[in-house]
Order: sequence, then structure tokens, then C-alpha cells
Amino acid sequence: MLNFDTCPLHPRQHGEIFAYVEYGLPPGEFLQAVLTNDLRGATRFADPYNLTRLPSLVTWLWNEVPAPCWGSPQKYHQWRRMKAGAITIPPGLTPEQLGKEK
Repeated sequence: MLNFDTCPLHPRQHGEIFAYVEYGLPPGEFLQAVLTNDLRGATRFADPYNLTRLPSLVTWLWNEVPAPCWGSPQKYHQWRRMKAGAITIPPGLTPEQLGKEK
């Protein structure tokens, strides 16, 4: 399980990264750029909050997220293919809600 205690992402994005890592659901443009090692895209799509935290985010990914699911476009797409069909999202539930504690 991912440790979000030290995650520099805005809390509203915790569910997004959880849904990607656990189920292969595509994150937004900013996180996809980060996960595929696209610095130009990451800086383009980052809001001011995430732009200042980009170095910390990469450190957090290095320490918390499985290496096979991030670091290049190939790893990103392979992870998504591997996780495809791992879950069915019930109607009315968003990817962001998947990682929330009850």
C-alpha cells in the first residue's frame, strides 16, 4: 500500500495516483507526464502547487511506487496493459474515490 504521509501531491490527487498504481487507471496529464519521465509535459501541466513540489514528488515516487510502473512511456503503458481488467469500477464511483479510507 502506498504511504501518503510524505506524499507532496495535493491530497485531492492521492486517489488518482492510487488508482493508477493499483488498477492501471490513467491519471491526469500532469501525473501522466511525471510517470512517463516527461519533464517538459510535467512543467506544462503542473499547477503552481505541484510545480514547486516536482522534485519532492519524484523522490516520493522513487521511494513509494513500484519501479515497473513509472519512469518511461514504455513502463507506463506496460503497467496499464498489465492492470487492464483488474477491477470494475461501480457506477457513480470515480477513480479518486478508490483510494479513500472509509
